[in-house]
Amino acid sequence: MARAVADRFDQYAHYRPEMIEAWASGKSYLPNHSEEAWQRGLWALLHASAKNDDGLLPGRLKASPDLAKAIPSVLVIGSGSLDPLLVDVLLRLQPCGCEVDVRIVLPCLGFLEDLRKKTLQTPSRIPEEGDPESFEFHQDLENNPLLVSMGRQAAGAFVLLGKLDEQYSNWDEQSSVPPPATLLGHLQRGIRDNQGYENLDLPADSSLRIHACYGPRRELEVLRDELLRAFADIKDLKPEEVLIAVPSLEHYAPLVSAVFHTKENPLPVRLTELPASEGDEVLECLLAILEIARGGRGRASEVLDLMQLRAVREALGVGDDEEKLEFLADKFRSSGITQGFAEGDEQPGGWKFSMNRLVAGEFFGPQEPESSDDQGFHFPVAESMGSNFSELGTFLQWLADLRSTLIDWESSTTPDQWANRLRQAAEVLLGGEDGRMDAADKCLRFLSELEAATPVDASVILDWMESETDEANR
Repeated sequence: MARAVADRFDQYAHYRPEMIEAWASGKSYLPNHSEEAWQRGLWALLHASAKNDDGLLPGRLKASPDLAKAIPSVLVIGSGSLDPLLVDVLLRLQPCGCEVDVRIVLPCLGFLEDLRKKTLQTPSRIPEEGDPESFEFHQDLENNPLLVSMGRQAAGAFVLLGKLDEQYSNWDEQSSVPPPATLLGHLQRGIRDNQGYENLDLPADSSLRIHACYGPRRELEVLRDELLRAFADIKDLKPEEVLIAVPSLEHYAPLVSAVFHTKENPLPVRLTELPASEGDEVLECLLAILEIARGGRGRASEVLDLMQLRAVREALGVGDDEEKLEFLADKFRSSGITQGFAEGDEQPGGWKFSMNRLVAGEFFGPQEPESSDDQGFHFPVAESMGSNFSELGTFLQWLADLRSTLIDWESSTTPDQWANRLRQAAEVLLGGEDGRMDAADKCLRFLSELEAATPVDASVILDWMESETDEANR
C-alpha cells in the first residue's frame, strides 16, 4: 500500500506538477473532488517530514554558466508520451546554453495540435490550464477514429513539444504517397495522415489478422504458425526483421523454448529484454507457484507452463532434454486431470484421482486399461504409461509435493511463516539450495525478519515480491 501511494504521488509530481505546487502552497487543486482532501493531507504530512521546501525540481535549477558546463547537451528520445516535468526542466536548461535535442515517435505526420483545437462547441468538461491531455476530441470531425480514441497521449506530447521550439508551428506539408494495396496499409495511412475511413470498401486480406486465444501458450502457438506462414509467403523475410511484443515477459518468456525451439521447423527467437526475475531461476519459479496459489485451482495448463521453467526442469532431472520433458508433459495430460486440486479432488478428473492413475500406471507398466464400474473411468492410465525413463518416479513425487504445497498455501499466515513456506518449496520443488537463489534469499530474509502478526494470503506475498523484483531491476 505504501509503495502504491508513493508511486501515485510521484506520478502527480511528473504529470500534474501544478497540483503538487498548489498543495505545497496550502491550496486545494480540485476542491470538488471527493478523494483530494485525504491525499492532500497525507502529502502535506510527508512533505513536512521530508523538510523539503525547495519545491519541484525545475524550481531548484538556477540559470548559470556552470550549469551549461556541467550539462553541455541533452538528448531525449521518447516513444509517444512526454513527461511535463521533464519539459519544464528542459526549458530551464536552454537559457543556460545547454543544447537540447528532443526526438519523439508520434503516430501521425499531421499537426496534432489541430485535434486539440477542434473541440466540441459545449465541452463536457472545461480544459484545465497546464494539462495537455485535458481536452475533448470532436467525434464528428474528419479525424481518424483510431487516432481519436487512442491518440490522446500523442497529442499531449505534441503540445508539450511546442513549448520547446518557437518555430514549432511551422509544420511542413505532408508528402503524397501512392495508395496502399492492403487493408493494414489503409489503416496505417489513415492514422499517419489523420484521415477517416469513409467509403472504405476493401476485401479482407491476410495483412490484418485477429486471433482469440485462451492463454499465453496458445497465443504463442498461433503466432508460431503465422510466422511460419509469413516466412513461406513473404520473399526474403528474415528473422531479425520480425519483432514480437508481449504485455508481460514474466508470463511469456518461459514458454518461448517449448513453442518455438521445436524439432520440426524451429524458429530462432532472441529475448531483447530479460524478465524481472530472469537473474534468479528459483525466484522466477516461486513467483509462478504463488500465481497458481492465488488462482486457487492448480489447473493442468498452469502446471504444464510451470514445467517449462529452468529450475523445475533441473529439479525433474530433464534439463535441456526436450524429449524427456515432453514425455512427462504427455503423461500428465494423459492422466485426465481437468478440475485442479480444489475441485472434486478424488473424483474423475480431479487432481488426486488423476495422480493415482499415474502411480498405478508406473507400477503396473504397459497393459490394457480397465474401466471402473462405479466411476466409469479407465484405471490405470493408458498402456503407454510403461517406460524406461527414470524421471517418471521423480515427476510423480514432484507432483505430489506440488499438490501439498498448493493446499498448504490456501491458508493465510504471517510473513515470517511465508518465508518458511517459500524456502521449503524452493528446497522440495526447485532444488533451491545450490547457490541459484540469491535474489530469492533477499526476499525471504526480509519476510522472516518482519515482526507482523497479521496473517496475509498468497496474493499479498506475490504482489510484494513482484514489486521488489521490479524495483531491483530498474
